[in-house]
Amino acid sequence: VGGGGGGGSSSSSCGLARLERAPSRPPTAGLSSGGASAGDLNAQCGVDGRPMTRASIERQQTRGCLCGSITLVIHSTWGDPYYVGLTSLEVLNSSLEPISLDPSQIDASPRDLNDLEGVDSDLRTIDKVLDTVSCTMDDAHMWLAPFIKAPVSSEPGMLGKTQDFSQRRNLIRIDFGSVRHEVAGFNLWNYNKNTDDTCRGVREFSVFCDERYIATFMCRKAPGHIHFDFKQVVLLDQPPCAEASVRRVNAPPPVPRLPSRGRLERQGSHERISSVGDRRQQQQQQQQQQQQQ
Repeated sequence: VGGGGGGGSSSSSCGLARLERAPSRPPTAGLSSGGASAGDLNAQCGVDGRPMTRASIERQQTRGCLCGSITLVIHSTWGDPYYVGLTSLEVLNSSLEPISLDPSQIDASPRDLNDLEGVDSDLRTIDKVLDTVSCTMDDAHMWLAPFIKAPVSSEPGMLGKTQDFSQRRNLIRIDFGSVRHEVAGFNLWNYNKNTDDTCRGVREFSVFCDERYIATFMCRKAPGHIHFDFKQVVLLDQPPCAEASVRRVNAPPPVPRLPSRGRLERQGSHERISSVGDRRQQQQQQQQQQQQQ
């Protein structure tokens, strides 16, 4: 028995020695060297109830861009050559909290599928990205519009292989009106109708705060189901690195202008979206070849 007791004492001494040699763990948020009470710990818990580290607390305050409007320029989809869409969008302030927006503050070009000839009652309008129904497969709560394929250039190193931002392309614009907000980023839910149609989601997009070009980002492809929340957080102060698959513009481009609604209304049903026009042109060429034969 005495030998067993000595062995226990030796084991305890070794354990204490290992603890003394072990590197000290970094303190969690709100903890001082003198310890903290249970109330202090509860005050530093996240929304899920888990304690937050000091880094988590510091990350809550991020650098933003003070502006009166935000413009998103969409360069590519996840494979669909004709349509592009989003499920939901939230604009975040410097505390990473959503900024309250009214549907009248958001616009797009093309606005939605109702800009196409013969379509006038499609429910997938741009205001649906603000209806707070985010993790869903119901496309009645999504936005879908004709995709304008940007002109292609062989010059390397250009975003989406394009070099002229003056060419018409898909735009989403949020206007804060007379109020200026410090925008730090976005919560994005990509187009998620089903596994086949997730290729219509946004892939590469550029962000402008007022007239200032911020960066170009990549939006993840939606899963095509709702087994988990597929939200993506995009922070303006964390643009893609040089090794990322997103191609970046060599020089800051001017912010593209959203066509006025009056101009679109004047064009009315005579306006053709480029993808539809391309298909009609191919059909005409095939008919001419058949007539010549």
